[in-house]
Amino acid sequence: MAKRDAGGLGIGSLVSFNMALILKWQWRFFNTPDASWVRLLKIFYGRNGGFFAPSRKAVGGSPWSRILATSNKLHRVDVVPHSTMRWKIGNRENTCFWEDCWIGDKPLSVRFPRLFALERDGRCTVADRWDACSRSQDTWVWDISSDGHFSVAETRRWIDDLVLPVGQLKNRWCALVPRKVNIFIWRLLLDQLPTRQRLSGQGFEIESIMCPLCGQAPEHLLHLFCRCEVARSIWDGVFRWLAVFLFGDLHPREVFAAMETCNLRSNQKKALEVVICAVWWIIWRYRNDVVHDNRKMIKWLILDYIKEFSFVWFRNRQSKLVLSWTDWLQNLLNAVMKKPIIVEIIISLKQDQDQTGVVGLVMVLVLCAWIPLLRVFCFLLWVSCFCHALVAAA
Repeated sequence: MAKRDAGGLGIGSLVSFNMALILKWQWRFFNTPDASWVRLLKIFYGRNGGFFAPSRKAVGGSPWSRILATSNKLHRVDVVPHSTMRWKIGNRENTCFWEDCWIGDKPLSVRFPRLFALERDGRCTVADRWDACSRSQDTWVWDISSDGHFSVAETRRWIDDLVLPVGQLKNRWCALVPRKVNIFIWRLLLDQLPTRQRLSGQGFEIESIMCPLCGQAPEHLLHLFCRCEVARSIWDGVFRWLAVFLFGDLHPREVFAAMETCNLRSNQKKALEVVICAVWWIIWRYRNDVVHDNRKMIKWLILDYIKEFSFVWFRNRQSKLVLSWTDWLQNLLNAVMKKPIIVEIIISLKQDQDQTGVVGLVMVLVLCAWIPLLRVFCFLLWVSCFCHALVAAA
């Protein structure tokens, strides 16, 4: 639930979302003082509606008392203290000197009760006790939000960042593979996949903890994806296809670390990451087919599945590159370094300007970049000719 930089998926907590919605009632209470429900609550709970008061527990009380209890709880644990919502002093005519929380996180009547007992006018404004020097109105400010106005989304993220646990590793999210594959890689890097040895260690009763693919060793993460005979044969086929050898018997986290140190271009690293994710995804799918007797994937076609899946993922999510299936199979790392087709045409025209000239270069640019507009222009031209023909016939 934590954000991706903290090792999570960035989904967010529903508890934090609920607390942010509850705190919005506090914001609405102070920013709509003329509402009928606000005036009614002030009769029962005082000028501040019960906020900024000593701890109040909701024991079978009203919904408003539970809102107050949530606000006080967030204040006690120093997640959203009362000082988060404060007055921004303007002309000081709308701010009560003693009962409003405009200095610190408590009203002055609570902080200095003996001085307040000596006050003759308990509802005096700040302007009565302090000369005004501004023409702007007094307004409430929510310090968590960037613009000073309450935002449920920003408050939720604030609570999540302070409450949710932070992982030791930053989540690796690849935009070139499907979301379900990213979630799978996230669980893989955290060693949270339900392998047989892990399930047995958690108390589940299973028939055997041996690897379902080779049956020679207990099934754990490192064996299933690196040391198993099936996994080794798959990696050997992938290395022969890529014409490289990047890493040996390494943990998935170490695989990504080794890939970052490779002397490759940005697009080459992206393509390599897609292939690695496809390998782990196909191995896990084949393992599940063996365990559940589905047999949807054929063992000797696993390498073809990896090539197909990785090609479809990369091509559909990298629109700037024009890749062909043949280039992907023959030389992947060189195929992803090709320039877009428009750039190649422009370069070829620049190299042969004597034959084509500047006019040809401009025409190619227009045709390649403005094809949708040309279609609209042709349609409007056809409509115009049709209308002229009707007028001439009449």
